Order: sequence, then C-alpha cells, then structure tokens
Amino acid sequence: MLIKKAGFILGFFCITWSFLYCQQQVNLDSLELAYIKGNLKLKDKQNVLQELARNSTNPDKILAFSEALIQVAKVTDSLGYLYVGYYEKGTALKYKSNLSSALENYFLAAKIAKNPKQIGEVDIAIADIYSATNNHNNAVNYYQKAIAVLKKEKDSLNVANALYNLGDHYLKINQLDSALIFTKESQLLFNSIHDEVGEAYCLGNLGKIYSKSGNDLAGEANLDKAIGLLQGLNEFSAICEYLISMSDIYHDKKDNGKAKTYAVKSLELAQQYGLKKEISDANLKLSVLYEDAGDHVKSLIFYKEYIKYRDSVNNIQSVQQIADLRTDFEVSEKQKEVDLLETRNKLRSAERNGFVFASLLLAALLAASVYFYTQKVKRNKMLVAQKMQEAEIGHQKELLQSVITSQEAERKRIGMDLHDEVGAALSTLRIKIEKNSGDEKANEQAAGFKSDIDRIITNMRNISHSLSPRISGSFGFYDAVFELSDNVNRSGKINMLVNFDEDKLPEFADEQAPMAIYRVLSELINNTLKHASAKNIQLAVDVANDKMEIKYQDDGVGIIQKTGTENKGMGMQNIESRLGIIGAEWEVQNPENGGYGVFISVPLK
Repeated sequence: MLIKKAGFILGFFCITWSFLYCQQQVNLDSLELAYIKGNLKLKDKQNVLQELARNSTNPDKILAFSEALIQVAKVTDSLGYLYVGYYEKGTALKYKSNLSSALENYFLAAKIAKNPKQIGEVDIAIADIYSATNNHNNAVNYYQKAIAVLKKEKDSLNVANALYNLGDHYLKINQLDSALIFTKESQLLFNSIHDEVGEAYCLGNLGKIYSKSGNDLAGEANLDKAIGLLQGLNEFSAICEYLISMSDIYHDKKDNGKAKTYAVKSLELAQQYGLKKEISDANLKLSVLYEDAGDHVKSLIFYKEYIKYRDSVNNIQSVQQIADLRTDFEVSEKQKEVDLLETRNKLRSAERNGFVFASLLLAALLAASVYFYTQKVKRNKMLVAQKMQEAEIGHQKELLQSVITSQEAERKRIGMDLHDEVGAALSTLRIKIEKNSGDEKANEQAAGFKSDIDRIITNMRNISHSLSPRISGSFGFYDAVFELSDNVNRSGKINMLVNFDEDKLPEFADEQAPMAIYRVLSELINNTLKHASAKNIQLAVDVANDKMEIKYQDDGVGIIQKTGTENKGMGMQNIESRLGIIGAEWEVQNPENGGYGVFISVPLK
C-alpha cells in the first residue's frame, strides 16, 4: 500500500504480530538462505532477489538485495528486474533518509518503466520525496501524473493511494480546502473497494483537517472513528499519531487534562510495540503540555526522552557520528532555559540589574546557537534541492537524447527504403519504357516519361540523402557541409557560399556532434528560405583553441528573436535542444546592415 502513513515514515517499520507476518518471515528467511548458498541459476537468482528486495523490512537488507538485483538484471538484460532493482533501492535509501540518492534511483526506474502501473508507482514515489522536502510544485505535478495514468488503467486501489498522499501533502502545508477535496475523493474510492485500512487513514486525516479548520467536534468524531477501526487492524503507528491529534484538539481547547490523557495513551501504545518515532512525538507533546502547566522539571524529563528517540529514528550515517554531541547540546540548551525560569521564580525579589544582564547574556547565547543551527539547516536544504534539480535535469536530457536518437534512426530507415525500394522500382520502370518504344510518336512519349522518371529519381535521392546523410568523422562532416551547399545552389532559389578550410578539420569530442550540427545548419537554411526573402547565405567554419566556430549569415529581412520556450517555433526549439545535448554555445547576431546571423561554438577534443 502506498499510503504515506503506512509506508513513508522515515527510518520506521511497523511490525504486525500475526500468523501471516510470521509465515512471510519464514519464507523470506528461506529465500535469503538459498541466495547466500550461491547455487542459484541467474533466472532463479533474479526471482529470489526480487522477492527479498520487495518484501524485506530492514532497509540495509533492501539496499543490498536491490543492488545485487541491478547487477544480475544488467547481465541478463532484463528491464523488468532492473526496474524493480532501481525502485527498491530508492525505497531503501528513502527509509535511510538519503532523499537525494533515493530520488536519483527513482528517476532511473522511471526511465525504464514500461507499463502504466510501473509508471504510476514510481511517479507516486518521486512525488513523496518532493513532498518530504517541501518541493510543492514538483510534488503536486508527479501526484497528478500518477493519478492520470492509474485512472486510465482503472487501478482503483493505487488511484486512491495517490489521492490520499496528495491530500496529505496539502494537509502538511496547511492548504486545507485542497486537502479536504482529495482526501474525500480517496475515501470514496477506498469505500467502493472495501479497503478498511485506507478508509481508516482517510477518516484520521479528515479529523485533522476539520480540527485545523476550527471544527473540533467533527475533527474529534472522525479521529475517534479512525482509531476504533485501526485498533481492529493492528495499525498501531497510525493510532498513536491520531491520539496525538486528539491531544492537540483538547490542548487548543485549554483542556490540558484530557490533552495529557490522550498523549499518555499514545506514549504507552508506542512503548508497547516499540514504535520509536511515535514514542518521540508523544514525549514532545507531553513536554509542551507540562511546560504550559508550569511544571518545568517534568517538561525537561519528557524533552530528554524526545531527543533520545528522535535521534534513534533519524537513521543517517552523518547524524549518527555526532548524535551524542548534538543530544547533549540540545538538552543543555533546554536545561539552560529551565534553569533560567527557575532562577527568575526564586530570585524575583532580588536586585533586577544583575539578573537582567544575566538574562540578556543567556538569551544572546541561545539566539546565537539557534541562528547558527538554522543556517546549517538552510544550507543542507539548499544542497538537497540542488542535487534533486540536477538529477531531474539529467533525466530530461537523457530523455531528449533518446528522442533525437530515435528520430535519426527512423530517418535513416525511411531514407534507405526510399533509395532501395522506390529508386529500384523507378529504374526498372524506366528500362521497361525503353524496351517498349515503338514508332516515332511512341518514342517521343517514352522520352518524356524517361525524363520525368529521371527527375523523380534525382529528387528522391536528394530526399533520401537529406534524411540520412553519410556523416562519419571530420571528413564526412566536411563533405556533408559542401554537399548541403551544392544542393541549395542547385535549387536556384538562393546563393550559398561556404568558407571551410580542409586543412582545419575538427576532431569532435562527442560522436553525435557532426549529425547534430548538420541538422542545425539544415534548419537555419530552411528558416532563411521560408521567412527571410534572402538572396545570399554565407557560412564560415573555423577551428581554433579546441573549439569549432560557425558563423551563419543571410542578407534577408531579419528575424525578431523571441524569448521564452512558449514563444519559439519548433525549428528554434530543435536547434536549441540539439546544441544543448552536445554542449555547444550559440547566440543570435542581427547585423546593423540587416539580415539574420547565428554564431555557434562547439567543444572539440
């Protein structure tokens, strides 16, 4: 199930003590033993690793099994198993709170996802990462993409899960109207497929939404009903969370007695089942309640417990190395705060000047500590956001490269078909006409037919060559540029002059660069012919300082350069995409005497 409350609590794994769980664990142990023995064939090893990666609850084991599955799937060239490997590796890293690496692996899984269920599944996982890092726009975008795909497949369960997660995201950022809409839609779907767990989670979140909106009566009723359903389903983690929500309601009502009762119930249940995150949350709530009541000693006791369990939940290697130091620091800061309050109560009647100075000093130390800690958190968030942005840009660049490669392959196939099939058929037709020539009138007609066929063959060959030019290395690129110029000049529509020194041939760093530049030049010439009303084109190619510099210039009416992707034509977007992939730089140059010019700089070896 993809509901975040059940499966996306970082570093936490909810254990349901039931016969089915125990039986599943026995099966997993048997599979793990079979894998360790190392006697499995590759096909069987893939199946075993997939089961272990999918069903293990230990994040370190999930990570190990998924990485092994990736290696085996690469050997067997199995995209299905490779998808599972990347997806489960992302899940393991998510549980270990390494969100940027988790996102990278989810993108790798998305790249090879084939069926709609896989696409919807991985889109939800990507959205969950963005939600956890407060990247609202990307989170909503990927949730909606997943919902659209899964609705087409009529996958009601996963549509309901995605809707719930989207509603939960809006709840987290306090957009309560949107949270209510998506949570209710999810609840209707869960009810239609008789999914009690999903229905219970929806009731719980509806309770939280209503209470945040000021409707405590409806909030309490929904939370109470959710807790009742979840008790029968042994969903103890969610019960603990919703008990804290009930405590929040009574805390807002200034009824600290009932608020403490619900918080204590949550703490006791979490301790009974070893739920560390929920133990941490309950201790924090009780610390706040006792501090509001003026009992600073008990507040400090619960705060220490909160810090201890919070650090055990955050299973991050870098945090583990400094966990003890950070815990001592945060507890000491809390202790300073408590000591300051006690000192003020006991020495209220003493001279105020000395205590004002001490208070200001302690406040300054605390403010400085908070400031430096806040700056550190901001820097870490910026680094995570930057890594995720780089991963997404890389993913989009790979997709664009795949599209262009597919286009070139299809053009090559069509060009070969034209040359081999249509060209051969026309040549055969020409020979038949020659053989069947008769009297003088028939010979004149035959000559006209042969002339038409020769023209068609010539045009067909030009089209074939344009679709699939023979470009291989520096000499191939050199020849292709001059052949392109010859074709333009033969058309009689415009005069084209090329300045390209054969002694300065480029050595391309990217093997795809020659074809990309050829397509760009073709697009520029096409734009000139269509829009510029030009009479001449000048093309200069020079190689210097590990770069190839290209200057394209026509003497037409010029083109107004538009900004923004939405304002650019498909031709200019294609130019920009192709040059971006090979790392080239380019700019439009409009000379003072009119016309249209483009300067391109391509990196070489």
